[in-house]
Amino acid sequence: MRVIIPEPITDQNLISSNVPENDAPDYSSGATYGAGEAVMLDHVVYQAAADGVSGVDPKTDDGTSWIPLGSTRRWRPFDGVIADPVTVTSSTLVYRFAPQSLARGVALFGLVADRVDVTVSHGENSVVFRKELISFDHIDGWWSWLFVEPTREAECVFLDLPWFGAGTEIEVKVISHSGNVAAGQIVMGDVQRVGQTRWGAEIGLLSSSRKERDQYGRWVIVKRYTSRTARLPVMVRGKSPRAVQKMFAALDALPAVFVGDERGEFGLILFGLYLEYNTTLAGDGWSEVMIYVESIQ
Repeated sequence: MRVIIPEPITDQNLISSNVPENDAPDYSSGATYGAGEAVMLDHVVYQAAADGVSGVDPKTDDGTSWIPLGSTRRWRPFDGVIADPVTVTSSTLVYRFAPQSLARGVALFGLVADRVDVTVSHGENSVVFRKELISFDHIDGWWSWLFVEPTREAECVFLDLPWFGAGTEIEVKVISHSGNVAAGQIVMGDVQRVGQTRWGAEIGLLSSSRKERDQYGRWVIVKRYTSRTARLPVMVRGKSPRAVQKMFAALDALPAVFVGDERGEFGLILFGLYLEYNTTLAGDGWSEVMIYVESIQ
């Protein structure tokens, strides 16, 4: 098992993108705005809540004058919300980063695409890594090969990317052969090894939907998000248990990428929070860690 500890994406490490940031006009402290008018400030879109709004900073307002609508399209892949993706119709979505610290991993979630290319470059030298998202796991014979549409993975992860020191750049391309491309989250950061995931790992779903009966016995259903969950038994060797515990303590309430297994068919790649962490000290040579993770949607 490995964990990608995210590097926050800011104006310092996001070099460029083919997604324009033109959701609304830039906010001006000297302008007067009417109800419903939208502005951009620090990559967030705000909507005026009343007429005659002037001189009120949207970032510090309590909601009386401005209503935050969320990140601009260009910055949606970094807002921690997979369910609100950035979408383009040009067949290719491109982001280029200049990491400010060691970055050996990239993960993407909420994808609508056929493949992802990650290019790591330094000066004139570059290395390209590719992941195909089209899956044939459900094809089990000639009939399904001829008549069943292939599926596409919604996430992928790149680990052990090369690092060339200061000046290293990482370009992420999300590519579709049919037109529309979408990405819910793009995470970049250092990769920390926890240990070896054991067989017996559990994956599940946690529904947040409201499902209850009214006084007549009829179902009242309000559809909400469903989170993916994983319970990961991990073998940790030697004197690592305390070091691993410290790492997870630093990850408390911090969304990260948890990779129980790189193979997508097992469903052990999650962007989310760990909710429970326990270690069984089984002997001098090894220990067993149990980690419970819930994804963020």
